[in-house]
Amino acid sequence: MAFAKKRYGQNFLIDKNILKKIVTSAKISPQEHVIEIGTGRGALTREIDKFAHSVISYEIDKDVYSENKIRLVPELRNTTLIEGDFMLLPFPIPEEDRKFKVIANIPYYITTPIIEKLIDHKDKVSDIYLMVQKEVADRLVASPGNKTYGSFTIFADYHFEVKKLFNVSRNCFRPVPNVESAFIQLTPRSLPKVKVADETLFFDLVHASFWGRRKTILTAVKNYQKTSKLAEIFKRALEAYDISPTIRGERLSVKEFGMLANYISQNQ
Repeated sequence: MAFAKKRYGQNFLIDKNILKKIVTSAKISPQEHVIEIGTGRGALTREIDKFAHSVISYEIDKDVYSENKIRLVPELRNTTLIEGDFMLLPFPIPEEDRKFKVIANIPYYITTPIIEKLIDHKDKVSDIYLMVQKEVADRLVASPGNKTYGSFTIFADYHFEVKKLFNVSRNCFRPVPNVESAFIQLTPRSLPKVKVADETLFFDLVHASFWGRRKTILTAVKNYQKTSKLAEIFKRALEAYDISPTIRGERLSVKEFGMLANYISQNQ
């Protein structure tokens, strides 16, 4: 049996109850096409294969892939195994007007890059279900003013409706990871959470506001390289919406950041 490799961040999910809970939560219909990122030893793959019309399962580890070709493939009905790095391979093209449902127990160290790639292809995706580090899940669903609320929260909320479905104990994996986990759902928005005239400016303001969490929002924008020249107009934007310049970025909502960005776009 192929062993988990640390360089790939492999922690194989082994708990049968959690595997069934994942498939139940994902509501896989017999018509659906599913992408799985990381076949691993195939425990989740087997469960998905029972319900989906088709499954494409990616595995970066050639040893695990080779073992699965012999051991796992004969058990599967509708699954295609692909050897390679999901991050580097082209995104598959869905059949006709159908979209993919993504279900995966991903390596936690590449959570953000995976989500970013899925954003780039969100027109091909109906829903995304991911096992992530619990700390990351808590950040994704945090509200303004919460200590875990940050730029990543806003980035995700801008593109997705985010739900934390349930926590998962570290004891459900082998090898046992050093962190607790959670299973989340990301549903791509048909339109962004807030309409902005300049998306780059919007995210520059967000990053500026959080790069120094102890700084007030005006000071943070002044000192952030990409927004330092906007400090004066940003101050006027704050005044226009009656937002204190001494507030910290973590207290502003996605919509408030959108209003500030649009004010700058309209008054530069």
